[in-house]
Amino acid sequence: MNEILIDTLKPGMQFSQAVFLDDGENEFLPAFTAMTENEIELLKNQNMRVIYTDGEIVKNRTQSESVRSQYQQHEEKTPQYESIEKKSVAFSSIKKTQTYTEYALLIRDMQGIFDTVKRRERLSSTPVSKIEVKLSNLLNTHAELLVALVFHEMNDYQMAKSAIDIASLSYLIAKQMQLGKEKISEITIAALLHDIGMLRVNSEILQKSEKLKEAEMQAIETHAMYGYDCLTSEFLYPQTLAKIVMQHHEWYNGTGYPSRLSENEIDIGARILACADAFVAMTSHKSYRKKMLGYEAIKALLNDNGTHFDPHVINALIRGIGIYPIGSIVMLSDSSLCRVVQSVPESILRPKLRLLIDPNGSIYGDEENKIVDLQIQKNIFITQAVDPEMVG
Repeated sequence: MNEILIDTLKPGMQFSQAVFLDDGENEFLPAFTAMTENEIELLKNQNMRVIYTDGEIVKNRTQSESVRSQYQQHEEKTPQYESIEKKSVAFSSIKKTQTYTEYALLIRDMQGIFDTVKRRERLSSTPVSKIEVKLSNLLNTHAELLVALVFHEMNDYQMAKSAIDIASLSYLIAKQMQLGKEKISEITIAALLHDIGMLRVNSEILQKSEKLKEAEMQAIETHAMYGYDCLTSEFLYPQTLAKIVMQHHEWYNGTGYPSRLSENEIDIGARILACADAFVAMTSHKSYRKKMLGYEAIKALLNDNGTHFDPHVINALIRGIGIYPIGSIVMLSDSSLCRVVQSVPESILRPKLRLLIDPNGSIYGDEENKIVDLQIQKNIFITQAVDPEMVG
């Protein structure tokens, strides 16, 4: 393979074959995918000197389309696993844990708070603060399970589940950025309540499936201000916390709302919340689109290039949950299928895995706990992320 010096990489650069790390064994970027500033920065932050590829730099569209066709034909030959009878291979054991029970109870309690707001009954910050403490304790002991549960669909309490998931990721990002304990607590509470203003928006607008009119969009955008007012006047939280909720739709380039703030004008808590909110939204099923895989959502954030999100926050998210987030299903170079169970911050593309299907097609349950450690088994590597629905 050809060695490409990291220092020679430029945003927008594409290669006709996949780009690899670790002496060409670990795919970093698919063929014909434009390199972004964030990806280059990520490589430099890993203290890497070179990347590897058998391809050439794509210099024009004609060349790109010609070789892309060959690449796609190769991809079509990649063996795919048919759906198997054993359901919920990825989550069967997680749902039996005490952590899952505590997670479900937090969601139930969060839903109770939202129901109180809907009924316009008297509010108190005490129940929210109790949830924040319980969630923080759970994250300190079982962060990997909490991240895996972000990808687990629940039919009930969707707003409450989203709030818990976004708060979990916000907490982990803030810890990666080494913020103070009080600031982390403030961010976590803000994340739990970030969309509470939506409960003041006309439900008919929120339930519309067709494109919204300008006036309806403006009504939805008021939820950030509603949230701020609710936190300060009803929950009696300080303005510093409520400001995070008000600013979580401000974009890094200054084109968000409500005040068109940019970069460091936006509170760090709001920048963290915006990134966590986007990740959870992208990996959740919507009526108008399929949910993304965790890997796809990470790539989408990396491709943002500082438009909506703070690149430093994105890097902190990746350090916390990896390029292939915990809970992701991945295919290895030996054709085995695994679930990511532990990220490795110093080597984000070689996480610890649990075997689901071996190269011979034999199925392993989580209770068998067959671990694949890519830090030790250097001869194999991740080739692609796989939709969990393929394995039940």
